[in-house]
Amino acid sequence: MNATGLHIEHCGFAHWSREEWFEHDEELRRSAWKAATWCLQYEIQRRWLTVEQVRRRANGFCRHMDATVAFENPGGHTDPGRDFPRDRYMRWVKAYYAEMEGERTL
Repeated sequence: MNATGLHIEHCGFAHWSREEWFEHDEELRRSAWKAATWCLQYEIQRRWLTVEQVRRRANGFCRHMDATVAFENPGGHTDPGRDFPRDRYMRWVKAYYAEMEGERTL
């Protein structure tokens, strides 16, 4: 049961390479925009968490697979995979957030 946090589902596979994820650029950008809205609404930090930070329930982003490792979940989730482009995704989240925050202060 995923009773804590906000969850974003990407249509893809954990075995995808970084390049395969980039073929779904539009989907990732839409999801980054939604994530940015939640960051603004719920005061979520725009950072990617380590497994230890997830275990401590720090504020930020993680993969389903990170939560599986952090909480020793027998479900064994591996999504969205090791090659998910976290760096680019977080750049988009931060850029959308900055735009939204700027609009809010006008």
